[in-house]
Amino acid sequence: MKCPNCGGHNPDYRRKCEYCSAVLERPPLDSEQERLRDQLLSMSLSVEDLFTLAFGVGIDWHEMEEEQDEAEKAEMMARMLASEGRLSEVSLALSDFKFPTSYAPLPGPYPDNLYLTYVFAVQNITSLTQLQALCDQLDLGNAETLPGEALPHKIREALRLSKQYNRLTRVHEWLQALKPKEGLKRPDRRRRRRT
Repeated sequence: MKCPNCGGHNPDYRRKCEYCSAVLERPPLDSEQERLRDQLLSMSLSVEDLFTLAFGVGIDWHEMEEEQDEAEKAEMMARMLASEGRLSEVSLALSDFKFPTSYAPLPGPYPDNLYLTYVFAVQNITSLTQLQALCDQLDLGNAETLPGEALPHKIREALRLSKQYNRLTRVHEWLQALKPKEGLKRPDRRRRRRT
């Protein structure tokens, strides 16, 4: 999409020109984009849930932040996925998408899956102090200043930045240290009788 003000080329999903900030006239949604937008809205997601979903499918939710409400954010997400040719793939994935609270405890971080690494981090980082230790490992500064309302949202931002700065290996090493060396075991029958 070409900006009528400065002539700069912008992705079709942009509301404002990234070069001169002029308001852009975006093309209307096509039927496939409308279907995905409606599918997202039918899930009754909060703003933070939408951002987590965007993170889960690998798009930058910061593009959605300026949109006024959930409907506009869902529309922006549909437009962004359309620009990558991923509407059908994500539409199918949404039927199985789970948030961290829906997962059973994971055995460890997943070096080949950023979202499952996030799930493991949410399950095992239980305080801002722990998150600060991760931020220190990644040279990310003060954990309290990371965007997001709650600890899982700040963890999500820390992982996004670690990917951006090519520090995911350090994340996996640090998270692996949180995993107990031995899993919990049931005491044998004799021990159970004695207690």
